[in-house]
Amino acid sequence: MADNWGVQLWDQRPRIEQYTQENIDFTSSCREFAMTIAQVELEYSKQMRKVLKQFGNSMSADNTTCAQAWRQVLKSLEGVAEGHEQVAMKLGSGLAEPLGALAKNIAKERNEHLKEAAVRDAYLEQQMGILSKERGKYRKLQKDEEAALQAFDKAEKSETLAKAKIEKFRKTWEAKARNRETGKAALKTVTDDVNSKRTQYFHIDMPGVVSKIQSMDETRASALVGSFSQLAGMYAGLGAHQSKMAALVHEATSRHNAREDSKVFAQLHSSGRGLPDALPVEEVPSSQGPGVGGTTQARPQAHPQPVAEQQHAPEEEDTGAGDAGAQLPQIRIMYDFAGTNPGELPCQAGEVLSQLQNDGSGWVLSLKADGQTQGYVPASYIEVVS
Repeated sequence: MADNWGVQLWDQRPRIEQYTQENIDFTSSCREFAMTIAQVELEYSKQMRKVLKQFGNSMSADNTTCAQAWRQVLKSLEGVAEGHEQVAMKLGSGLAEPLGALAKNIAKERNEHLKEAAVRDAYLEQQMGILSKERGKYRKLQKDEEAALQAFDKAEKSETLAKAKIEKFRKTWEAKARNRETGKAALKTVTDDVNSKRTQYFHIDMPGVVSKIQSMDETRASALVGSFSQLAGMYAGLGAHQSKMAALVHEATSRHNAREDSKVFAQLHSSGRGLPDALPVEEVPSSQGPGVGGTTQARPQAHPQPVAEQQHAPEEEDTGAGDAGAQLPQIRIMYDFAGTNPGELPCQAGEVLSQLQNDGSGWVLSLKADGQTQGYVPASYIEVVS
């Protein structure tokens, strides 16, 4: 088989071992890569949330369409941060951990195959040792025969040796020749046996072992490439999530109405008073000073002050507010209202109040559930319950 390492690379075992070890090391590096990217994603999420916390309260919490768009920006970016955090978790548990296990398992399997190959190597080496020993014995028999032949030739040419002596040299040579033939037959038997085992080793046993190593490495490569695809899927999902977050911002910005925002601002801060009338002649100061007619007009209050100015009514005065609260219209606060100015009533979203007065000025005089604490809340912050 042209694609079988055991056949095509039968004489490249050291390179195969080096190559597969390098691939295991690369798999471990990919695990480290995934862990490092996961840390980057976690740090990104952390820094994004830090920025959101820093700038989250940079705009007043009113209900203008601009404020709504800003809150959606913050919410969407929190979603982006969460998306990166989820990718980090997936990189750790879904990618890095499996890659670590893959590298460990492949390394273990590779060692088992190499041990099997080493056993077969040792067996073949043992057989080659037997053959080498048999060849040594045969070479000695050859030398013995050659020496006996030389001695016989020398004796045969001698003019002084007796015929019986020469015959003795001949018989010694013939015996050595027979020993050599016997040794040759033994060497052939051993050679045939070793060749059979070498054929088994090179054509069956080692290709089988190396084929297992090849299959192991191909499995590792497929799993590794699958993790690359998994990584791409994670970021494709993150991209889709970010697009969804961006779409929510676009939707919020499309609802922006500058004129309506101006109207909301006017309702929140209007005192409800009409423009001032002209001053009587006798009220115009004769001295010259800043402003019209030499006077400086005081800034009108943002809204009328409630009668009790958020203070608890004295116990001796019974206003009847506690009894009347049950018959008054009930309103629910939709947004948190700090109420930092005098006369304003601080309240939280979801809180139910009693409406004491709504004169259309943009401020509603309201009473808390305790039946005593009252003040003004913005009309745009409420909804009528009953």
